Amino acid sequence: MMPKLCLYSEQLSCDARRIDQLLLELIGKPRARIGFIPSAAAPGDAFYYSQREYYARLGAKLSPCVNLDQRFVPQRIDELLQCDAIHLSGGNTHHSLFWLRRRGLTALLLDYVERGGVLIGVSAGAIVMTPEIASCQLCGDERDIDLSDLCGLALTDFGFAPHFGRAFDLAALQTFSRDREPERIVYGCPDGAGIVIDGDRVQLVGDVVAVKAGVVQ
Repeated sequence: MMPKLCLYSEQLSCDARRIDQLLLELIGKPRARIGFIPSAAAPGDAFYYSQREYYARLGAKLSPCVNLDQRFVPQRIDELLQCDAIHLSGGNTHHSLFWLRRRGLTALLLDYVERGGVLIGVSAGAIVMTPEIASCQLCGDERDIDLSDLCGLALTDFGFAPHFGRAFDLAALQTFSRDREPERIVYGCPDGAGIVIDGDRVQLVGDVVAVKAGVVQ
C-alpha cells in the first residue's frame, strides 16, 4: 500500500495553511470533492457547515456528510467512497473508532486508501489512522463508550499525539512512549503542525517532536 494521508493536529491556526497546500498537492486536482465523517453528529450539522466553509476557501467542495452514530444514512457510503479525499474529524477518539467499526467503515477506508484515495485526519481523526489510539489519553479523551480494542487503521507505522505543548508536555510524551512497542516512534504534534504522507515519503510540517522508547530522536 502506498497511502496518501494528511494528519493535522488542528486546522484553526494560520500555521496549518502550509499543510493545506500540501494536501491540495496530494489530491492533485482542482475543485476536489471531499467527504466528511464527523466523530459524532452535531445539532444541525453545525460543525460540518463550518468545515465546508474551510474547504471552500481552498477551492474544494465538502460533500457528503456521513454521520455514523445518529441519523446514519447507509446510502451515502457509496457517494463518500467516490470522493477525492475523506475527512475524519476531531472529537473523542474512542467514539470515532467505535462507530467506524460499527458501521463497517474500517475495511472500506482501507480499501479506499489502497485505491489511491486521500485520507485526512484532524486530531482524533488522525489518531485513528495509526496502529493504536492510546495516544488520545494525552489529549484527555475519556473512554465513554464500550471499546476494549484500541487498534487503529494502522495506515502508519508510528503513533500520533496532537496538541503537543498545549494538552501535554514532553515529559508526558516520553513517559507514554516508553510503554509502546520499542521501535515505534510517537510524534508529538503541536497545533498548526502535521504530517503528510505520500507513499513512502513522510513529511513533517512544523515543530513536530519524535520520541521512541522515551528518547527524543
